[in-house]
Amino acid sequence: MLGCAIRGNAWLAASILCLFCAPAFSQNNLTGKPGLVYSPHPFVTDDSRFVSTVTFTPADHSINYFMLEYLDEVMVSGFLPLNDRLFLNFNLTYLPQLADRVGIGDRHLDLSWLVVKEKGGWLPSLMLTVTAPFGQASFLSQDLVVVGKSFAFGSGSVALSAGYGSPFFFFEGKYIRKKQFGVRYLSGGFAGLTYRPIPAVGLQAEYHGQGTHFSLFYLYEDKVSLKINWLELQSFGFQMTASFPLGFQPREMRRYDR
Repeated sequence: MLGCAIRGNAWLAASILCLFCAPAFSQNNLTGKPGLVYSPHPFVTDDSRFVSTVTFTPADHSINYFMLEYLDEVMVSGFLPLNDRLFLNFNLTYLPQLADRVGIGDRHLDLSWLVVKEKGGWLPSLMLTVTAPFGQASFLSQDLVVVGKSFAFGSGSVALSAGYGSPFFFFEGKYIRKKQFGVRYLSGGFAGLTYRPIPAVGLQAEYHGQGTHFSLFYLYEDKVSLKINWLELQSFGFQMTASFPLGFQPREMRRYDR
């Protein structure tokens, strides 16, 4: 199945894009937002960065019940900060097994608002996400609320997150229950844990309303994040994430910093 996922111009182009971007978030969920495997979390970096993510998910754990079957999915995502509290996320879905018939398929867009950002103490972060009422991938609806709290100890850290995703999505002018269409993504409560014994390596565990998943990620020189997702202890998915800063200094300032 992985051999299918790495075929096609879309996969190659997205992979090249990721390799030439820097530096990266330490982890993202499969739709490209900061998060675990399926579930998001409300933690973002202080500096402004555009994030590019490519994720392979095997058919037995893919999101969309497309043409009455589940297929391997390659999702190409972008996460763009509009300011320090608003974030735009977009996705393109590529189905390797239907590349000749579909090509680049579903498109999706949503907006996240970081209502509260933790600044020490016990106050957690709080984020709301709302799906745009247009596009061609309403099954990826991400109307949700998520809270999270991180704790540092020594050279490592632990982050906890929990939230609720709407069990409905907007389709042809009305809201329809995701389960009715076989959609396997963020329906109901979800929670997760990220443990980083050192900054470059982390382990994650989550329950996202459809199953329990684990992941292992490695951050290379703050430039590229590589991640293996172990889905319900049955099959594996893969992810590569990279980003670049949007706040560039003038050439004279960069020369002075050296």
